[in-house]
Amino acid sequence: MLHVAEHPEPHKAKRHEAEHRATYEDVLRVPPERVAEIIHGRLYTHPRPASRHAL
Repeated sequence: MLHVAEHPEPHKAKRHEAEHRATYEDVLRVPPERVAEIIHGRLYTHPRPASRHAL
C-alpha cells in the first residue's frame, strides 16, 4: 500500500524549506539550555554538556 504525503503540494513545502536559511535571529530563539550553530545555512542544536564535561 502506498502512503500519500499529508501536505497537498509536497514540492512547494520542500521549496519553502530550501528558501529558508537560518539566521542569527533563529539562534537567539533557541532555549538557553541548548547550543545552537548555523552550518551552511542550516540551524543545528544540541544539549549543552554536563558541567563535569564543560571544564
